[in-house]
Amino acid sequence: TSYRVQVTPSINLMPDLQYLIDPANNPELDSTWIAGLRCILTL
Repeated sequence: TSYRVQVTPSINLMPDLQYLIDPANNPELDSTWIAGLRCILTL
């Protein structure tokens, strides 16, 4: 499921949140959260 917020008629934002378990296949590293934001501009 993805979410999209229309900020203005020409700007849309799509947030993204991921949980990374065992990054780089290295058990010594802690798991972490990664946040992202996609911006779609319509000209």
